[in-house]
Amino acid sequence: MSKKIFGLTIRFRAIGDTTIPPFSAKVSKLIMHRLSSLYKYSTSSNSPFKPVAITPLIHEGKALIKTHEVGRLRLKDGELYSFRSTIIADDDKEMGSLIDVGQQRIDGVFNSSILLDSLIVEVKDFDSLTLGKPKGVKVRFISPVLLQLPSYNRLSKCRHILFPLPSLMIRSLLDHWNANCGPEDIIRSGYVQIYSNYAMVESDFYIRPITAYYDDVRRPRGFVGWVIYEIKARRKRNAYSNLMKLLDYARYVGIGRSRATGFGQIELTCLE
Repeated sequence: MSKKIFGLTIRFRAIGDTTIPPFSAKVSKLIMHRLSSLYKYSTSSNSPFKPVAITPLIHEGKALIKTHEVGRLRLKDGELYSFRSTIIADDDKEMGSLIDVGQQRIDGVFNSSILLDSLIVEVKDFDSLTLGKPKGVKVRFISPVLLQLPSYNRLSKCRHILFPLPSLMIRSLLDHWNANCGPEDIIRSGYVQIYSNYAMVESDFYIRPITAYYDDVRRPRGFVGWVIYEIKARRKRNAYSNLMKLLDYARYVGIGRSRATGFGQIELTCLE
């Protein structure tokens, strides 16, 4: 059966001040559990590449993530917050299972309540994904990217690379794509991983490592920032087409590990 990508952007206002977890994607996930039975079902998947992704809360253009020992994250009364979520599911799913549009107020959000301000839903087919023929792309990494080297026996296990190497990003996207698309959309050639190192040429960047306080114990270290890539080597038509599909896909599912918990989320802009 064919698969569809359901992208949701949700904006809300806090009712009262309240302290929230140090990684605010936990708030995003709680809200989605209340609003979407499809999201709740999809998060129970045992796949290493879950068919969901979510961002931390965004406030005034910045992701809310605790990165220091001191201080707490708080929702402030009346302030506007937003987040994005993606669900990949069979194309016969009804809108009622995707989102409960009847709910306006959600109580019990970490000892507070919220009022929904707006909801935007975007539906995409896998075979419609492409960036076309841009001269370049600017990728902004809005939550810490946990980009992992392929493991070789005991080597490189759980090592995170602190720079967005194209081949590692594309490998993570290819694995996620093939785990969640329909059989007719599987990308069977892995050459696009190698090709990406030659086709995506860094022309400018600002990247910095960051340690995120996920909970009382876990402190994953990744990177945030942005990179401008010039797009070269278009003569390999099949590889170029697959590369454009995967980069477009990244806008919905992110890059690297733990995308279902809020890591590795991006914004991508085409440059003409």
